[in-house]
Amino acid sequence: MEKNSSTQVSRSRWRRIAVAGLAASLALGATACGMVKVGYRNGDTVGLFLMNRYLDLSGEQKEYVKPKLHALLAWHKSTQLPDYATLAAELQRKARQPITALEVASFNDQSRRRVMTTVTHALPDMADIALRLTPDNVRTLQKKFVDDDDKWRDENLKGDVEKRQRARYEKTLERVEEWYGRFGREQRVAIRELSDARPLDNEALLAERQRREGEIVAMLNRVLREKPSRDAVIEMMKGIADRFEQSPDPDRRAFTDSLHKATDEMNAQIHNLATPEQRTKAVARLQEWIDDFRSLAGDAGAT
Repeated sequence: MEKNSSTQVSRSRWRRIAVAGLAASLALGATACGMVKVGYRNGDTVGLFLMNRYLDLSGEQKEYVKPKLHALLAWHKSTQLPDYATLAAELQRKARQPITALEVASFNDQSRRRVMTTVTHALPDMADIALRLTPDNVRTLQKKFVDDDDKWRDENLKGDVEKRQRARYEKTLERVEEWYGRFGREQRVAIRELSDARPLDNEALLAERQRREGEIVAMLNRVLREKPSRDAVIEMMKGIADRFEQSPDPDRRAFTDSLHKATDEMNAQIHNLATPEQRTKAVARLQEWIDDFRSLAGDAGAT
């Protein structure tokens, strides 16, 4: 499923929400990650691995980070996952019938608010970690961003418009069929038309990606130079979080807003062209996520 989906919310989106506590800490360098149920139960270990991959932490830094990740995950399990189960159940009810693009947009807003709840909760610990980073950590992060961008460029900036549209359509089809099962020929033709109707500007998407990465690196370098207070670092991070999806560049902001709106409309129409059997499969998949959220939340007392 594509970004900004509602009833066909993608596995990657649910996983990002489910591990948002770790993703918040990884805002220092690592991107939000996707984990299966077993991975979430070992989320502090996975989170440390990813942070180390982006920052190359020293042994002392790892020992400092471990209990913070553990506490964050415990808080997330006990306070956030029950709410995710409730949201998924509401989504499941909507998935049984036709939906509108406005309903898709509403779900996305609810998802973003929940992610920001976790980011806000994690900010003090993120600031503490940032104040303990070294120039080598930041250089490692910057290099990893460059490597990630090179990979993104290779996957998304090759070929002409037709090739890029087809690649985007194929990703969309893969995601929706993960939830609904295989679509028929006529359905696929319709999905291709819906996908191609969205605005396409991968250069702008790359520019926004690099802007966010650049802000993180600049903030960490400023922390290294100035050694500000913890509260000052928290405010810097709040600014980055506030600008994460809202570009300060008016042209790129207008493009991403139009892309999100068109994607909401596409996802609603894909759901509406699904057969009753396909919707039933999506409902069943959502039940798996609801069960996982509830099961994981029940593990909180053993954390």
